[in-house]
Amino acid sequence: MKSMRYVLWLSATIVAAALWSFPGSHYSHASCTYSDTWIGAPSGNQTITPSTPSSASYQYTATLHVSAGPDPSCGEEREMQVLLNGVQVYYNSGWLDSWNVLQYHATHFFQPGTTHTFVAQWNGGGGWTGDVTLNLTVLEYSPAPPSNLRLASSGSRSGQAPPLVWDASPTSGVTYQLQKRDPPSDNWSVIATGSSTSYTDGSETLDWSRFGEEIQYRVRAYKDNKYSIFSNTLSVYVEGDGNGGHKRDAAGGTSLNANVPTAFALYDNFPNPFNPSTQIRFDVAERTMVILEVFDSLGRKVKRLLQQQVGPGSHTVAFDASHLPSGIYLYRIQAGSFVQAKSMVLAK
Repeated sequence: MKSMRYVLWLSATIVAAALWSFPGSHYSHASCTYSDTWIGAPSGNQTITPSTPSSASYQYTATLHVSAGPDPSCGEEREMQVLLNGVQVYYNSGWLDSWNVLQYHATHFFQPGTTHTFVAQWNGGGGWTGDVTLNLTVLEYSPAPPSNLRLASSGSRSGQAPPLVWDASPTSGVTYQLQKRDPPSDNWSVIATGSSTSYTDGSETLDWSRFGEEIQYRVRAYKDNKYSIFSNTLSVYVEGDGNGGHKRDAAGGTSLNANVPTAFALYDNFPNPFNPSTQIRFDVAERTMVILEVFDSLGRKVKRLLQQQVGPGSHTVAFDASHLPSGIYLYRIQAGSFVQAKSMVLAK
């Protein structure tokens, strides 16, 4: 009888061990609770800037963690996948508990001007769920902009020509384009281009008194047929002409590796095709009245962009066609006796 009780006790012990496992092993039991959590999985909308004209890199990381309890040995089987534009780029499965995770980490390379969608999902036996979606937009390539456009501290007194300096673009091998405008006009004129990070505008004279008239400067970088965004806009005050305008010296500015145009010219707009705005550039060899107009394909004038006296230099005027339908348009310049027209395509 005593040996029989021993056998029964030993059998019960073995059954309990089979049900509850041994210390340090895994089990899934009704008393366990689970909470699936994504760690570091990106979501929402993001944009990235290409580092070269042909490529942009993006590091994607998604980690699946299961908080299991109350017993330290609680755990469950999980599957994890990551889809890129609907195509599976990662799959793995494993027994997850409070210490183990499933993780995908990879660097992807994309073309500039493209969009992509990442979706991370997990499956605990009831189908794929827990979607975490990232919409990634890869911007068009452009060089990094210059910054901190300012007056040089050594020459910012009244009576001197404005000495401009700026911090270089982090992108190597760029060309800078310096622009100026007379508020409240929205028309910016290119006054110099080149590789230098300084320029003295000899056509203006600083005047910090209450009689000074405001002018503004900005600069951007150019490389591989792409422009950066503009730097900060710098406002300075210069001598007026007594009629609400500016008193200018015909001597012009110091060299930024740029020459004053010797002939009038009208250039192709950029970008083209465009939607909804584009830039029209032209050269003026001597101060004259400039009229710049846009016509539709039937010859009807749709907008006059400019009608004013313009000094020598390269000038850029923006054309916003938000209110116009898609089609072919003509832009025409008349500068003194110089007349020329070109076509452009609005593609909405």
